[in-house]
Amino acid sequence: MLKSHSSICEAVLNTFDEAAVIWDDAGKVQLANTTACFQFGYSLAELAQLNFDQLHVEEGQENFTKLFQLVEETGSLTRQMQLCCKDGSVQPFTMKVTGIEWNNRAGMVAVYSLSTSEAGIKLLRESEDRFRALTDSTQDAILIMDEQGRISFWNPAAEMIFGYKREEAIGKGLHRLLAPQRYHSAHQEAFAHFLKTGQGKAINSILELEAIHRDGHEIAIELSLSKFEKVGKYHTIGIIHDITERKKSEEKLRESESRFRALHNASFGGIAIHDRGIILDCNQGLSEMTGFSEDELIGMDGVLLIAPEWRQMIRDHIASGFESSYEAEGIRKDSSRYPLYLRGSNVPYKGRQVRVTEFRDISEQKLLEAKLVQAQKMEAIGTLAGGIAHDFNNILAGVLGYVDLSSRVTPESSPAGPFLSKALKGLKRAAALVKQILAFSRFSEAQLEIVQLTPLIEEVVKLLQPTLPPNISIEQKISPDVLAVRADSTQLHQILMNLSTNAFHAMEEDGGILSISLENAELSAMDVQGHLGVRPGRYVKISIGDTGPGIPSEVLDRIFDPYFTTKTVGKGSGLGLAIVHGIIKNYGGHIAVESFQGKGSVFDVYLPASEKEPEEFIEDKNLVPVEGNERILFVDDEEIVADMGKSILEHLGYRVTVYTSSDMGLAAFKDDPSLYDLVITDQTMPEITGAELAEKVLEIRADIPIILCTGYSSTMSEEKARELGISGFAMKPLSLNDLSAIVRQVLDNKKAS
Repeated sequence: MLKSHSSICEAVLNTFDEAAVIWDDAGKVQLANTTACFQFGYSLAELAQLNFDQLHVEEGQENFTKLFQLVEETGSLTRQMQLCCKDGSVQPFTMKVTGIEWNNRAGMVAVYSLSTSEAGIKLLRESEDRFRALTDSTQDAILIMDEQGRISFWNPAAEMIFGYKREEAIGKGLHRLLAPQRYHSAHQEAFAHFLKTGQGKAINSILELEAIHRDGHEIAIELSLSKFEKVGKYHTIGIIHDITERKKSEEKLRESESRFRALHNASFGGIAIHDRGIILDCNQGLSEMTGFSEDELIGMDGVLLIAPEWRQMIRDHIASGFESSYEAEGIRKDSSRYPLYLRGSNVPYKGRQVRVTEFRDISEQKLLEAKLVQAQKMEAIGTLAGGIAHDFNNILAGVLGYVDLSSRVTPESSPAGPFLSKALKGLKRAAALVKQILAFSRFSEAQLEIVQLTPLIEEVVKLLQPTLPPNISIEQKISPDVLAVRADSTQLHQILMNLSTNAFHAMEEDGGILSISLENAELSAMDVQGHLGVRPGRYVKISIGDTGPGIPSEVLDRIFDPYFTTKTVGKGSGLGLAIVHGIIKNYGGHIAVESFQGKGSVFDVYLPASEKEPEEFIEDKNLVPVEGNERILFVDDEEIVADMGKSILEHLGYRVTVYTSSDMGLAAFKDDPSLYDLVITDQTMPEITGAELAEKVLEIRADIPIILCTGYSSTMSEEKARELGISGFAMKPLSLNDLSAIVRQVLDNKKAS
């Protein structure tokens, strides 16, 4: 009966619109309806833990004992009360109390309705104002959904975030209004489960989702859901934070990290992120450079990647935060060493200050620097050689001319004849040496023509064959259809003979094989990298090798230096390879050497190929007279050369006027231009040059033939001389035959014209 009575009372109380509570004589809750639970915010079990005085908080109101006594005396009473709800808010109520008997004990039933008194209304309004101020000031959207998932509250922040006005959102289904289509099916299942059980994965959780803005674009949101009961139904409160910008920042960070990682791994060098030397992260380049795997490098003391004698300096740089670049020597996993460029910077990394160090293998750079130094050294020596060639040629020209003339006027019976002949041979060798020096210094005027190399090689082999001992053989490998080159055939012969002779000398003691090959070659931009003056394109490759002892590595880089030689006295001057190098570079070609101890050496010569074919040579059989009687003006600032020229030309029958001053020579010509049939002038003179003298002479008399002579000139060539109207161009020193030939040729050409 008691259970039935309690159930009936509960059913009756739940029909009330107001909150209703049954209290026993100790002030404990015996029964409460759902409206009371909703309005006070407590569950029935929570209310059962509270007594009357804990719930009713107004100061000065009767405590439960006094109130209960009044109810027993009067049967019922009405009071204005303030109750403390679970959320801490204080709400005004009008409480009507009636005494009852409950479970054979005195008790009372209290019915609470929201107070309509002025004080109550004021408190209610203050509570509402506080709530409104809170929801209006927040930047997060606050939404309340009823038991059907319809929006019953929509704050201003929700309007800003989603674009819907309050009146557009109230009464609409939350998920239909805001959720993308892809979420609808899962929401329906989850919401049905929530209505039945009040439970769900989203309740009391924080979810990251996407929502639809009024204009259709998606917004990244963070959703926090909680529930409350109202009249036995589950309602929900959602707090939504717009995380679109945060997501963009996160995406940018991911992109930045991806770009960093891509750059990190695509770097041409090695990169290490380390904390006081201990590597925290590195790129693939560091692994490839050092030979250690990335897993081996992580956690390693990076200073161990440096050669021992450099490590203290590196540690000092790390400790001081040194941020400029510097060089050291690296050491690989296989213990090999290499020159290393390093640059470190202090940076924040994962919440702490670390150091990023760039590693760069500069072996290739050092090699290029060495080649540049070598090229500069060769250029400097070439400049020096060219600088002294003029004075040396003048001295040599005078001596050679006088000795040549002396040998011609000396009777055959004279005992001086053989001596003069030997002196003349020595002087001619000296002249050839000057030409070699000029070839090396690029100041000589080569006679360039289209040359086919196959006949030249065959000629060199014929010359070499008789001189080789029986234990040295020659192997040839000549490819068919080899392209021609534009070069001086005499210089090409010199290159072939020099390299072949060197190969022969390398095998002179133990014998071996002298190999000569000829083929077409194609050099790419990568092949010519680091070789100054060499361009990509088609080349003719000459390879001359030997099977001798090889060239020691410590001298391999010096073999093209002038006067450097490993040969014994009498085996060479040390100029051979330097001259070969100069000639080849002058053609825009390249020479390379490969040598292995005990296996011999191979010299590869690359000469730019010509698409033209060699012209057929027709020998000029017309003999040039060596004598004459014309008047010649001879100008040279070197007295010995001037006297020698006068002596030779007068010996040949010419009438010669000599001046050692270009100004005086020009003045003499001005005095009587018609007196002379030919002008011979040196190019390099202190007052005015030979070219300038020729121009002034031609201004006075345009038909006068002029021969320009020079020991060397970096500014004058045969082509340029002809452009100036000069009839002949000759390189010193000149023998008697050479001088007589060019003089007669120029004079005869003048007569013919």
